[in-house]
Amino acid sequence: MDENSRVISPVEFIPDLERSGEIRLFDVQVFQRAVALLGEHPDLTLGVNVSALSAVGDALWDPVFLRLSDTPDIARRLVVEITETAPVDPAGAWVFARRLRQMGCRVAVDDFGAGYSLQAATALEEVDIVKIDASFIDRVGRSVDALCRFDAIVASALKFVDCIVVEGVENEGDLSLVRGAGIEWVQGYYFGRPSCEIFPFPY
Repeated sequence: MDENSRVISPVEFIPDLERSGEIRLFDVQVFQRAVALLGEHPDLTLGVNVSALSAVGDALWDPVFLRLSDTPDIARRLVVEITETAPVDPAGAWVFARRLRQMGCRVAVDDFGAGYSLQAATALEEVDIVKIDASFIDRVGRSVDALCRFDAIVASALKFVDCIVVEGVENEGDLSLVRGAGIEWVQGYYFGRPSCEIFPFPY
């Protein structure tokens, strides 16, 4: 939050954290809060974004991984989403994702089709979920070419996983298009906007 108690969007500060190298400390902190929240709410499942720059299997993550290995019921309810805003270290990301999946967490590639997401999916080799970037559904109503691009990105995602989430679904038309493509899972303002009301920040 800023000095006026305005909630700052991640797009405003994440790039600076990635450029400075402080993103890893931030991601570990958020990850630890998510794990604690899951421990307090056994009916909850959470997705946590992790920068590709943080997705490396080194000692910084050891305390978090130790907690998850001791609490498999929490690990099963955690989805770790690798973001697209920076390139991954292929070897490090593979180890990171493998350790998470061995503990029972699910691993997702966020905003597929944007940024470095294809590189991340290729490097990780095995993922559980691919989330298609909202820009693809946003453009579909504008042209036949946009619809072709949407179909192509869905086909590309299916090469990696069966479980696909289309982001950016904002109306009934978007939902119908996604359902017509045979995709079951969606995310977007049609279902609700982000809120801090249930678990106020800071947690």
